[in-house]
Amino acid sequence: MIQDIAPLHLYNEWHNVQPEKDDWVICMQERKILVRGVQNAICFPRYAEIKSQVQNGDRFVYLFAVGEERFFLYQQHQYKDREELNLMHLCRSVENQRKNSATEQTLLSEEEIVFHYETTRYLRGAAPQHMCYAGLVGAQLAGWYAAHRFCGGCGTRMIPDGRERMMRCPACGQMEYPKICPCVIVGVMHEEKILVSWYKNGFRDHYALIAGFAEIGETIEETVAREVYEETHLHVKNLRYYKSQPWPYSESLLFGFFCELDGADDIIIQEDELAMAKWVTPEEIFEISDNFALTNEMICKFKQDMIEYGHLCLRRDGRKVFYRILTRRKLSKAQLSCTCRTRLRSNHFFLCECPLYKISDKR
Repeated sequence: MIQDIAPLHLYNEWHNVQPEKDDWVICMQERKILVRGVQNAICFPRYAEIKSQVQNGDRFVYLFAVGEERFFLYQQHQYKDREELNLMHLCRSVENQRKNSATEQTLLSEEEIVFHYETTRYLRGAAPQHMCYAGLVGAQLAGWYAAHRFCGGCGTRMIPDGRERMMRCPACGQMEYPKICPCVIVGVMHEEKILVSWYKNGFRDHYALIAGFAEIGETIEETVAREVYEETHLHVKNLRYYKSQPWPYSESLLFGFFCELDGADDIIIQEDELAMAKWVTPEEIFEISDNFALTNEMICKFKQDMIEYGHLCLRRDGRKVFYRILTRRKLSKAQLSCTCRTRLRSNHFFLCECPLYKISDKR
């Protein structure tokens, strides 16, 4: 997913430091980010390349480090007659530095030294991944800084705190920290099918799952039940947490859950949110090539496991729950992804906890 940049790691502790010549700089203009190079080999300007264009009132704010590489935000002073960054000058600066200090093997092609502004969606298919992730998180923080230049209480210009990543009002003391919105992604399953959707104003080149933001005063589990009912009029049970993902596009922290349908499977969509919602089998799922988003990983996880493990049939024996494998493939205990012990017969029963998937109601 977007945050999978191992063996590198994002170190997001804030430090009150100034940039050095080889540090990377995030530059934003009208919600677009300045990148250099082609999409499969992007990077950002370095401080040495951009410092000659710094004007009075401009400043650099430390963002984070990825591995040993530090990233800063270039904040341009908002006065009326300021000049924008000269991209041609930046390109010449890169070219001259490479010629003066690099060997022939490290010289860049003409395409690789061209600077251009792109939307953050451009980074979704770009490489290397740690640069894409840094650009997205940097753009998220840039948006937060831009939205908190003035105090929401008294209107005074806010100042950055000297000890942590926080904006403080010198007049009334109001404190603002970066916004992170909790959100759920829900894979609802029923009879070897999963519920997918298209959002009314979203992209329709791939399926989505039911999703939504947490409201004041509710738990994240209550958010799952409420969002599913609001968007489809379905009830759910047996929630199972899958994993989480930071999502800089909406300043969110996504929580992925699988759950089972509880009751009738008739769908009534929330028409101002969804264009479509339906039940699909694993065979009807079309996969997209990138592994960028939690939603796509969860859909692919459902498809892969249903194909690999076969259909599982629920049977009850008093207080015990058994699962019968209805496929002739020989599966190990590890493949079942549950704690189990064999129940001993040629028809292969297992005493176990339910894995991620439901599984039919045949008794």
